[in-house]
Amino acid sequence: MLGAPGKPRSLGVFCLCALLVLAGCETIKPQPAPPAPAPAPAPTPAPVPPGETPKPPAAEAGLLRQASWSDLPEWQTEDPSQAWEAFLIGCRALVKQDAWRDICTVADSIQRPDRETARRFFESSLTPFQLVTADGSEEGLITGYYEPLLRGSRKPSARYRHPVFGVPEDLLVVDLTEVYPELKGMRLRGRLDGRRIVPYYDRGQIELGHAAVTGREIVWVDDAIELFFLQIQGSGRIALEGGETLRIGYADQNGHPYRSIGRLLVERGELPLEKASM
Repeated sequence: MLGAPGKPRSLGVFCLCALLVLAGCETIKPQPAPPAPAPAPAPTPAPVPPGETPKPPAAEAGLLRQASWSDLPEWQTEDPSQAWEAFLIGCRALVKQDAWRDICTVADSIQRPDRETARRFFESSLTPFQLVTADGSEEGLITGYYEPLLRGSRKPSARYRHPVFGVPEDLLVVDLTEVYPELKGMRLRGRLDGRRIVPYYDRGQIELGHAAVTGREIVWVDDAIELFFLQIQGSGRIALEGGETLRIGYADQNGHPYRSIGRLLVERGELPLEKASM
């Protein structure tokens, strides 16, 4: 539903669906009791109990503008039921907040909604807001987060031969804050060479087997280039052969500065400066 990350687009396109808050619902008037006692029907959960719609923090600063669902491009042609599972996963954390407890409880009671059911739920329970710039304009640049998806296996094979390693056992993290308070937040990475701490192995040395990574393999993937970009990005997902999807994230680094491929190609004269975007 969202545009490609990093491209200049209308800020409303990116944020109308992403920034949602609870909307109050009309109070359901109680029906008069029947003349004769009768078994009460099973309760039907209401989308959201009546109450004041909480405002997101940025709204008070003037960065958010309340909008309507009709303002969201292609909302009527999209299938919001495809976002249902992701919404329920988000509710696992949101349900701990008072403002979200009721709506997440209701959502959890709805099993596999179809397209229109999901649309009615979102429209009756949530309010879209449009993100605007400080001067009130609607055009700007938003950088999206890319999460690569690789194919892999928990066991190495001729196809899956590129290991994804955990943190090496011989990687040291040195925190000098107690001795030098001005270095707060800075940590050194290195390894022991006898009694000396020396810089840790660089990427080439690690790939040649110098680091203590044997036995630290998490999974094996089939594409070394995709693995390289996953490591740059810092996290990603790996679809395993059995259908399971493994999510992996950043754990540590070797202490060497990052050098982008684009910048390296520029230095070698193989890529014009204006095209170096990495």
